[in-house]
Amino acid sequence: MIYFNPTDYGDLDTFKLSWRWTNPKYTVLPEDEYRAIRPLRPHIAEQLYARYYVSEATDLWRCLWSRDPTYKTNFFSEVERIITIDQIKMSEDEYETDIVIIWDPDVAAVVPWKMIQKYWDDFWYDDDLYVFPTSQRWGLFRYHEDSEPIIFGKKMSM
Repeated sequence: MIYFNPTDYGDLDTFKLSWRWTNPKYTVLPEDEYRAIRPLRPHIAEQLYARYYVSEATDLWRCLWSRDPTYKTNFFSEVERIITIDQIKMSEDEYETDIVIIWDPDVAAVVPWKMIQKYWDDFWYDDDLYVFPTSQRWGLFRYHEDSEPIIFGKKMSM
């Protein structure tokens, strides 16, 4: 389980990607949903990137490009290719869980899963991103090309 301190979060209004949820040209989220996005300070994002993106997201990326159906990952016991975020089925407790999204080495945020499902296209544009719950039970990698599937992996027993 990953725990964050209140000091790990940065200011949402100055967050590098806040335009995605405040610009009428793209999307304007309702204020309460917008405020549910908690950007992480760059140094915290860098730590998460180094720990999770470099290893786990890369593992899923290799699954994406491996055409070998028997390809084994280092971190996941089950891997599936999905087309839409709605194909991921969550239990009720997971639906309310906090999700970490890593876009870049210094850009990450914590968001409720239900918002990821509702506003997926506003969180993912042409980014490579890695998404996982603070429970670390699974990981999702989305490559920047729309023609590629989403790679969803369930973790091996921890």
